[in-house]
Amino acid sequence: MEKQNDGGSVNSVCSGMSSREFQGTVETKFLDLRNGLSIRDYFAKAAMSAILSRSALIPIDNLVKDSYDIADAMIIMRENE
Repeated sequence: MEKQNDGGSVNSVCSGMSSREFQGTVETKFLDLRNGLSIRDYFAKAAMSAILSRSALIPIDNLVKDSYDIADAMIIMRENE
């Protein structure tokens, strides 16, 4: 089975920020970068939040699948830039 492209670690995205810059971001309130969160997980989290902001009445299976489908599409778009 082929390994899913998870976009790498969120750590690599934020590594260019100084600790002072990063401390001011929203992510510091919700995200501990030491937990190994992938970019795919981070994108899915953002997609899930957006989906739920529009409707909380969505079956959980659909919510998770749709969130990761959006995350996968975002990773593909990043690779094509």
